[in-house]
Amino acid sequence: MARIGALAIAVAVLATAETAVNPVATTCCNALSRNPVLHDKVLYPNSSAYEDRIKDYYAANAALRPWCMVLPLTSEETSETMRVITANKCPFGMRGGGHMVFAGSSSTDHGVTIDLGYMNYTTYDPRTKLAYVRPGGTWSEVYGTLGPHNVTVTGARSNLVGVGGFLLGGGNSLHAAAYGWACQNVENFKVVLANGSIINANRSHNPDLWLGLRGGSANLGLVTRFDMRTIPEPLTWGGGRFWAYNMSDAVVEATVKFTDTIEEHVDCSVEAMFGWDPTNTQQPGGMYAVASLDNVRNEAYPKGLRDFLVIGGVYDDFLESRTVLDRTTLGNGVDGLQDVWVTGSYNNDIRILRYGLKRFEELVQQLKDQIGYENDERLGALLQYQPLTEPMIRNGDGPSVLGLENYFVKAGKNSAGMLSTVLLQAAKPAHLAALERIGHEFQRDMDEHATELGVNWGWKYLNYADYSEGPIARYGEESVEFLRKVAKRYDPYGVFQNLRQTGFKIPM
Repeated sequence: MARIGALAIAVAVLATAETAVNPVATTCCNALSRNPVLHDKVLYPNSSAYEDRIKDYYAANAALRPWCMVLPLTSEETSETMRVITANKCPFGMRGGGHMVFAGSSSTDHGVTIDLGYMNYTTYDPRTKLAYVRPGGTWSEVYGTLGPHNVTVTGARSNLVGVGGFLLGGGNSLHAAAYGWACQNVENFKVVLANGSIINANRSHNPDLWLGLRGGSANLGLVTRFDMRTIPEPLTWGGGRFWAYNMSDAVVEATVKFTDTIEEHVDCSVEAMFGWDPTNTQQPGGMYAVASLDNVRNEAYPKGLRDFLVIGGVYDDFLESRTVLDRTTLGNGVDGLQDVWVTGSYNNDIRILRYGLKRFEELVQQLKDQIGYENDERLGALLQYQPLTEPMIRNGDGPSVLGLENYFVKAGKNSAGMLSTVLLQAAKPAHLAALERIGHEFQRDMDEHATELGVNWGWKYLNYADYSEGPIARYGEESVEFLRKVAKRYDPYGVFQNLRQTGFKIPM
């Protein structure tokens, strides 16, 4: 666990031009720096530690520059941070692993960023079989710590994803069908409230807060520890299987069939993807199809995945038994790009999925015409389809506020759904506006066509949502009203609703 050192004692030397002329900025950053508990935990622009944290965001466009950052190392230091923030009415942002991609997702340029990046370690208790996971790290650290104990948890599919945001937003994992959403596997949250109080939220103590944090994002408090149920399955069989793009329809058909029959193979996981990568010289035009296939019981070539395994034209294959850490490392790398994600959800209906493929091809042509790979060497796009199924709710340990139950009821006979996400990237900041415009057009067209077909759920997965998509409102009025009541009880002055500048808010 890293310590910052006395990097911010000389406030006047490191103060930015904004703090010199903005009285609120000066008041807030000075109050943090002068606090005896926090004085060496505050970073200002022009310090190397501040710049290192800015460079550590997954997406460059998400890395806003706050007046100052405070990096607490313990719940007690986090408590003191919230007391100073609340007492001085400081605008603030919250950052865990920094993996969300839109500006304002995990940092602010009009306030203080509370950066939990040094609360990044995990411990395991073999007696309780619980993993005690801190919020500021990535799943790489979590999986790496738990692996030697021969256990794992329902963490992210990529080890680059941050812990805190993933769990508070729901958490769709390799284990989702077998063990539910990741948030449903948190037995206890250690939480710092707006007034600095440190409390636990679980079934027995503050159960309404416990439920609200299972999908309610960063609206109710600042979680400093997640106590998670562990799974005695340290290995998973699977990986990526790649085809030429002309096999995409076969991959879609297999994905629909897999989703409709999920009750027969809850130990299996599928993520179908269709990409454009101009650097992929193995395929014409850089277009390809890939399915991420897994069996979390470590069964090789399981029956539940056979429809994918018989599709011909494979040009690459990474299927084998691995640790969860190794599995979630496949294909990962530092991003540091301009990123845009948009998402939607639909009935598991092949018509909308085929429309998505057609519309994705048009999107790729838009990227070529409006930006051009010759003008941006990191230009690329990916369309993802991921099943949404009833076992993902039923097999979790207790409820959540995600509200998906209502969508399965509305879907009727075809109760399974499909999560659709498009990810766009470019290297140059000048191209971000075009990515946003093209991505938003794609999502609008998908939703409108799905509505025409009568298959549009309208639910938005918070961890993939764009700033414009308002995912919490899509949980349904019952969940939203519950979150309002919980927020009123634990944050009566609305600190996390009004002073917090980052993430998605509860509709009020």
